[in-house]
Amino acid sequence: VALIDGERALTYRDLHARADRWAAALRARGVGPETLVGVFVHRTTDLIVGLLAVLKAGGAYVPLDPNYPADRIAFLLQDAQMALVLTERRLRTDVPRPDADVWCLDDAPPTAASRATTPVDPAHLAYIIYTSGSTGTPKGTAISHGAAAALVEWARHTYRPDELRGVLASTSVCFDLSIFEIFVTLSLGGTVILSENALALPTLPAASSVTLVNTVPSAMTELVRMGGLPASVVTRAQAVLAEIERGQSASAALRLAEDLPLFTHAAPVAAPAASSPLREELAAVRADELTPRQALELIYRLKDLAAQ
Repeated sequence: VALIDGERALTYRDLHARADRWAAALRARGVGPETLVGVFVHRTTDLIVGLLAVLKAGGAYVPLDPNYPADRIAFLLQDAQMALVLTERRLRTDVPRPDADVWCLDDAPPTAASRATTPVDPAHLAYIIYTSGSTGTPKGTAISHGAAAALVEWARHTYRPDELRGVLASTSVCFDLSIFEIFVTLSLGGTVILSENALALPTLPAASSVTLVNTVPSAMTELVRMGGLPASVVTRAQAVLAEIERGQSASAALRLAEDLPLFTHAAPVAAPAASSPLREELAAVRADELTPRQALELIYRLKDLAAQ
């Protein structure tokens, strides 16, 4: 399964087939390397299909979040000079430029004889994400295919396959973290589990299939407070404490848990055989009683121990 959207699951075969049909239509329309295509779609299967279709056609996508104000959407359309916009029927009249070439992903794609995919150079654009504009006019940040591929390669060596088995995709596609959630997951064979936001995780039909959550600290803290993280999510606190329980050194435990900045409840922790003030303290610790702040403090203390 490549993608889960509520009760709906899409296999890799089906996802690629849909994206390929749209990519072929985009190619026939003239989309290729360095061509900008807006993607103005709610967080549904169509969003992922649209992003993949643009990339398969060799173009670069510019994400347009339907939750953003109309004047911001209008500015991005004008500033980026997009060749066309992919959207959905319910948003068609919300595209601020009446002269824009707009295709709806919930319609059938235009028939095209063009091949679906186009070879690209690593230096070619993959996407453009705009800054918030809080300090002035929003500015586009152009990211190449090579940079995106480097992120995938980093993740390949950083995360285990079981950690990427079910990745929560809760970040707006207007933010870089969405690249990890969507494209790292699909590139490495995991399942993208769509959510409107991180706090909606407990209500998802596929919540128990989520194994990895990347989100901001405030959202993670609230998820922990409300008991909203499923047991399937492996966290840094769990990984560190479990490794110490198995007798690993603090430095080895920290290396294993690197880049998993999540905190949740874990099983009771037994004391390691070696004696030290911190290890003796750990003997009395129940990980399921740790607050996120206590788990974070524990990890930093382990770092100090590892440095000794």
